[in-house]
Order: sequence, then structure tokens, then C-alpha cells
Amino acid sequence: MRSTKLYHLIKTLSSSDREKVILFISSLTGKNKEFLLRLFILTENDLNENKPPSVLENQKHRFIQNLKHTSFEKLKYQLTEEIKHYISYQALRTDRAQRERYLLNWAKKHNKEKLFYSFYKNIQKTTSRSSDAFIFDLEQKFIAEKEMNFFLSKDGKRKGNTNLDTLHLALDEEFIFRKIYYSCLSFNQRRIIKDKSNAHFENDLLESALAYVYAQPVKDRHPLVNIYYHIYQVLSRSKLKDFEALLH
Repeated sequence: MRSTKLYHLIKTLSSSDREKVILFISSLTGKNKEFLLRLFILTENDLNENKPPSVLENQKHRFIQNLKHTSFEKLKYQLTEEIKHYISYQALRTDRAQRERYLLNWAKKHNKEKLFYSFYKNIQKTTSRSSDAFIFDLEQKFIAEKEMNFFLSKDGKRKGNTNLDTLHLALDEEFIFRKIYYSCLSFNQRRIIKDKSNAHFENDLLESALAYVYAQPVKDRHPLVNIYYHIYQVLSRSKLKDFEALLH
């Protein structure tokens, strides 16, 4: 049991989550529910390293003998999937951005125009200060524009002008920040560990991204775009004016 995916999945759960998983499984319908609960408890007992392996093997053997309508392997797979459903559900509850993306897709599929525009506006309003969260925001906004384009073009019908222009803008903004941000990381890593193979980031796409930001008025740049633009210039070209820009 200790070499199975099911065992390692249950091991990651806190005691509180294990109790909730038991309640989650108890709410299921179907003939295997009781066996799923017993298998969960059996696997949880296996986490107790004080129990002799022989005792656990005997419990497993008796459990398999009492199985009906299914095999032990199929039951393990089903329980693993149910625990994954629980973990996904918990993640969706706490991750507002992912939840908004899912709801936007749901409204599009069901052609609920008012709900679609409501969820779309929620995604467009998100702002973050950390680089990783900002990248996620940009990705969310591009996906929202993509969903909008599908919604406007549903069933081959155009509902007025499409949003291709704002879709391209969202795509450009996501790519440009990602390219400059990861180029900063690559440049810095190459300096630290002398990695000569780490040179692919230096290409025409990077130069285009830098030129795009340079052409923007500073007041129109997102603060994080502006910061990493100047960081790259300092790292790669040691420009004093870019260093001074970071200080202001």
C-alpha cells in the first residue's frame, strides 16, 4: 500500500482534511460507497508506522476477500479520483481568480450574457503587486478576451464588432512582461553559475519587447513592467539612467 499513489495522496492530507474527505465520500451515491470508506480508513491506518506490516497485510487481505461488484485495483482508482475531486474543490473554493475563470467559461457555454459580462468585468479589474501574481493576472485577462471572442462568435454569428483588438493587446501585454521578466532571471542565472547554454532568451523577440516598452510613456506602463524593463537594462547594458530610474 505504501508504494501506491493513493497512499501518498492521503499522506498529504491534514487530519482535518481527512475528516472532510470521509464526509465527502459519505455523501456519494453508489454501491461502492461503503467499500470506498473502508479502503480510505485501511490506507489511513497504513500511515501508522507503529503497526506491524503483518497486521496491515491481514487487514488488506480480509478487505479484498469481502469485495463485491468490483476489483481492488478499480476501487483504489475510484478512491484516488474522489480524493482528487475533493482537493480540486477545496482549491477552487480558495482561489478566486480560478473560480472567476471557471464561471466565465460556464456562462459562455450556457449563453448567459449578463452573467458572462459580470464575470468578465471581475477578471478585468484584478490587479497584483508581485511579479508571479501579475503574470497570472495577465494570463487571466488574455483568457477572458479569448472567451469573449468565442462568446461573440458563437454558432458562427457575430454580435457586433468582435474584441480581436483588445485580445491582441492582452496577448501582447502578457508576452512582453513574461519575456522581459524571465530574461532578467536568465541573465542573472547565467552570471551566477556561468551557464553558457542559457542564451536562448537573447533574441529578436526580446528586443521587440524592450522596444515596445521603451515606446510607451512611463505614465502608461504598469509599475512592474517599468521595474523589470529597467532591471534588464541595468543587468545587460549597465546603463546609469536605468539604475537611477529604479531608485525613483
